[in-house]
Amino acid sequence: MVSTSRFFEGPPDAAFEVVSPNDSYSDIEEKTLDWLRAGVRAVVIVDPRTQSARIHRGSSATPVVDVIEIEEVVPGWKLPLAGIFD
Repeated sequence: MVSTSRFFEGPPDAAFEVVSPNDSYSDIEEKTLDWLRAGVRAVVIVDPRTQSARIHRGSSATPVVDVIEIEEVVPGWKLPLAGIFD
C-alpha cells in the first residue's frame, strides 16, 4: 500500500504569531526574522496587549489598520482586526 500522506518540504507561505504575555518584543522580532530568512513570504504578528497587528514581508513591516490581508499569499482572504479582539 502506498502512503498518500506527505509533508510539504520548505517553508510555509505565511506564518502567524500571537504575542503572549511572556514574549519580549525582541524575541518576536527574532522569530519573525527567522521565518523570513527561511523563505516565508508573509509573517503576521498579532499583539493582544496593544490590540494591533502588523505584517512583515521581506524587509518591510506594515501596520494593520482595519483588516489583515495577505493577498499575495492567500488571494481573497481577509480577517477584520476588530474580530480578533472582540
